[in-house]
Amino acid sequence: MLTTSFQIDGLNWLMYKWTKNIPCILADEMGLGKTVQIVSFINALFTLHNQYPFMILAPSITIGHWQDEFAKWAPEIVAVHYTGTKTDRTMIRDYEINGPKGSSRFRFHVLLANYEMMMNESSLFRDIPFAALVCDEGHRLKNDESKTFRNLMNNIKVEHKVVLSGTPLQNNMRELFNLMNFLDSKKWEDPKDLASKFGIENIKDDDTIIPLIHDYLRPYFLRRTKKEVLTFLPPKAEIVVPISLSSVQKELYKAVLSKNFQLLRSIGVQEKGEKTAAPLKNILMELRKICNHPYLASTTNMEPPDATAADLHKLMVDACGKFALLQPMLRKLKDTGHRVLIFSQFKIALDIIEDFLEGEGYKYQRIDGDTPTSTRHSMITKFNEPGSEDFVFLLTTRTGGTGINLTSADTVIIYDSDWNPHQDIQAVARVHRIGQTKPVLIYKLCTRDSIEESVLERSTSKLVLDKIVVGAMKEEENINTKELSSILKYGAKKLF
Repeated sequence: MLTTSFQIDGLNWLMYKWTKNIPCILADEMGLGKTVQIVSFINALFTLHNQYPFMILAPSITIGHWQDEFAKWAPEIVAVHYTGTKTDRTMIRDYEINGPKGSSRFRFHVLLANYEMMMNESSLFRDIPFAALVCDEGHRLKNDESKTFRNLMNNIKVEHKVVLSGTPLQNNMRELFNLMNFLDSKKWEDPKDLASKFGIENIKDDDTIIPLIHDYLRPYFLRRTKKEVLTFLPPKAEIVVPISLSSVQKELYKAVLSKNFQLLRSIGVQEKGEKTAAPLKNILMELRKICNHPYLASTTNMEPPDATAADLHKLMVDACGKFALLQPMLRKLKDTGHRVLIFSQFKIALDIIEDFLEGEGYKYQRIDGDTPTSTRHSMITKFNEPGSEDFVFLLTTRTGGTGINLTSADTVIIYDSDWNPHQDIQAVARVHRIGQTKPVLIYKLCTRDSIEESVLERSTSKLVLDKIVVGAMKEEENINTKELSSILKYGAKKLF
């Protein structure tokens, strides 16, 4: 089942933690096969120690992959996906979960569910004594005030916990300590106090704190990187591609800044707190739309009523700096046998990219937050099939950037960078992982002299000291007013 020595080491580590009753985090970098290590772990507990049932919580998009891995590597394990309509779930409970009436035995060994289903059906799960709980993409438990966190802490009976996350620390120390509190609430009792004690400001002032944090965390963590263990993995290269605004984009960009001149000018003169931050975020969103394509931000129809389909396609390309680059880039990639993933944070951006792909005559797949869970796995399978005619896969960064395997592609285009750099890293990991046989190229598109340059700079800066525990990485919604103003004004002098 396990073909690499580091995965065998991972299985042995998981078994050791189980025997010592120590909850743990398997924090291998994305693409190192955390799923197959857990399948092997569960199979070992079942076959060697007669342990079951198990519960695996995972994002909906990854559950099909979990089912495939159990069917492939542990076919004797009965893995049940708890999903569907109310009637479907009743059937699953009666015929796939619960044993015959009067029996305390269960018909299944592994219960697969997404986090939302766990919330909605907590009464069912509360009655099942699980031998172990596995939380895939476990950084979802970083907020100790969330209903998901509280539900798992209070309503699920488990003997052992394992968290899977290639990015266990995404934003700040408090979130990491919340994860540790979830795993071991007795030893990590007060995350708030720990975050205060080991916050980023203290780390800057005291070089003994990082080793101390490591001492606390080491018993719970196993972390390997691709660079360390996958010497056979093809190389990857990342290129930031600077894009110029088209003339239409420049006019729209200037218009947004001019319209909001007084608001932007007032920042720093009078602190207005949240009252100012909200409209600034709206301005920021408008500017990001313009950078992605002017059609997303303009309230007027830019298409002549008597234009042909070919004319409309040319207008759409010429109106946007990114499309003007994307057109020759994709044609070259297609001609040279490459296959491409395009990630954007925004569904509306994927809409217009989809129009562009259709105009170019490319076959493609698309997954975003509205894609039904039941069809996502089949779309991924279709794209990965040998001889597939699909050239491009469109994905929203946060929906398509977790837990899926698209190694049949070898090129990633980040159409717009995420505030959280780990989201883009997870997107790239869909391609650069075990099973990839070709060198991987990542293109990050970034519009010159715009908020995109500023966002990319701030995003990249968040990766500093990531390997040794970094704090103060705040999400977009937590950016303060002065920082928002700085982002909005970035590059403005070049436009006026």
